[in-house]
Amino acid sequence: MSMARMTGSLVSPKPCAVILAGGRSTRFGTDKATAVLGGRPMLVWLAEALAEAGFAPLISTARPEHTGFGLPLIRD
Repeated sequence: MSMARMTGSLVSPKPCAVILAGGRSTRFGTDKATAVLGGRPMLVWLAEALAEAGFAPLISTARPEHTGFGLPLIRD
């Protein structure tokens, strides 16, 4: 994903889509973003679908384990 930093803001030629992944997952029982579906984390499926649809995905989260996905983060 090509993102550039200019005056403290993210600039992208694509519209951004924010993936809300900061919840506690109390009903699901575990972190939905890292839950594996078809051999890959659900967050990866969502980010790839958004990218294929022409969006630049961002993750809104406070969970440190979400930094490993290689996507820009917005601290929740």
